[in-house]
Amino acid sequence: MAYTIQNDPPTIANDCYRNGGPQSRLNYYVVNYGPVTIHTQSLLPAVPPGVFQPGPRPVSVSGIVIPLGAVGHHANPNPSGGWVTVGEPGIDKGHIFALELGGPNIEANVVPQWAHWQQFGAWRYYERDINILAQSLTQPLANKNQIWLGLNQPIPLPAATYIKYEVTLQYKTLLHLEIAPSITAWAFPIAWYMTAFPCDIGGVQHGPDILRNYFVPRPFPNYWSVA
Repeated sequence: MAYTIQNDPPTIANDCYRNGGPQSRLNYYVVNYGPVTIHTQSLLPAVPPGVFQPGPRPVSVSGIVIPLGAVGHHANPNPSGGWVTVGEPGIDKGHIFALELGGPNIEANVVPQWAHWQQFGAWRYYERDINILAQSLTQPLANKNQIWLGLNQPIPLPAATYIKYEVTLQYKTLLHLEIAPSITAWAFPIAWYMTAFPCDIGGVQHGPDILRNYFVPRPFPNYWSVA
């Protein structure tokens, strides 16, 4: 059977997550923040019974950062792509747009990730820095400038009051779709592209990029895929 990959309508999440529950992004501390937009892909037609059932896999997540700090107790939902990571050594079900940056705690914002990389590695360092820089944009000018210079970032223009953040995901190239791909080839991202820049509330960029980095966390095991 021949399968095709289709681009789905975007998922719009108007809630972020803090202190164990959702908080509205549209009226957060009386500031009108924009929503998080998630683009997904689906595999068609339905895979026959007995084979894993692929769900919509996220390919990009973007929105204005809401620096929340601690996000309280929560359970991450299972990834929407269909791979439940319970029992997999060294793999977490992690958020693409971090909760502490204002990301939503929904399935479309969760994918399998290498645990060490997302908890303690390069990904975690960049999320921390984005959070610090986003918080600084609401502080007095002298404090803001000191923080940005301390993290080796060019000082943004005065019009910049928020940070726009986007993560694009890359999956293993499927050489053919005559058979359904394995669950890992379909649902486990092999590379991440992160972009962040200072902006105004409308998302218009004011100043140079904070980040524009491409990450390949570690090799993708061949035995994970039959496609």
